[in-house]
Amino acid sequence: MIEEQAIVQHTDDRHVVFQIVRTGACDVCSIREQCYRNDGVVSVPRSHVHGADARGLDATDSVNLRIRNTSVLGLTGIVYGIPLVAFFAGLLLGHFVLFAGAGPTLQPLGAFASAMAGLGAAGWGIKRYDRRVSGSVRYEVDRRRGGRSVAGAADGLNSELSGSGGLSGLSTSGSTDHEK
Repeated sequence: MIEEQAIVQHTDDRHVVFQIVRTGACDVCSIREQCYRNDGVVSVPRSHVHGADARGLDATDSVNLRIRNTSVLGLTGIVYGIPLVAFFAGLLLGHFVLFAGAGPTLQPLGAFASAMAGLGAAGWGIKRYDRRVSGSVRYEVDRRRGGRSVAGAADGLNSELSGSGGLSGLSTSGSTDHEK
């Protein structure tokens, strides 16, 4: 499950548009570019938005956005593992079976062509899988309560981190120890 803080930018009968809010932790994350494509704007079909507060969303609402049905490890295995296995399977199949007696010049070329065919087939299969699975992703929404907007909370956290010398000064309530 992936959880983000967001602000609702726009709603209509078909879509809800969220602006993902960057927090201080995002600045050191190595994959932050993936989360904030299109400047962190995410358009979600209304039929995929669930949760207690999903029906009454208005523009400028601060929300916690949880993306369910996603496993980063599983998706990484699919996106990188399947093409890699298909490439090597095609390479070995071409070298030892399809072009085994083709000669020293044609055998490596045929093996490479078989590897590329395996890679192409894997890409086609992954694209079909993505189309089928993308409709099952659920977005759960909860309004943030407590009077502070998500942007204000992120700014407050950044200032607390810089003023307290890091995470060690934060308690579970979100305030620093020297403020208590």
